[in-house]
Amino acid sequence: MSDLTKLQRLEKETNKSLVALSLSAIETKKLSIAASKNAERLEAEAAKICENTKTLVENAASLAELAQAAAASKK
Repeated sequence: MSDLTKLQRLEKETNKSLVALSLSAIETKKLSIAASKNAERLEAEAAKICENTKTLVENAASLAELAQAAAASKK
């Protein structure tokens, strides 16, 4: 095999590798964008859960006060 043929074969393999690398980079970018969007959604859901938890705690405190008042009025 001549040196020119070897170089041509190496060039062809290198080009294939570059195409594969480029496609992988594009896919990685897509996945990164999707992960970022999912993280934003998760953060929003976590904020909602936090607010709901605060409301539940406030409601539980109100119920406890009402229960104490009811118990005190029965005495």
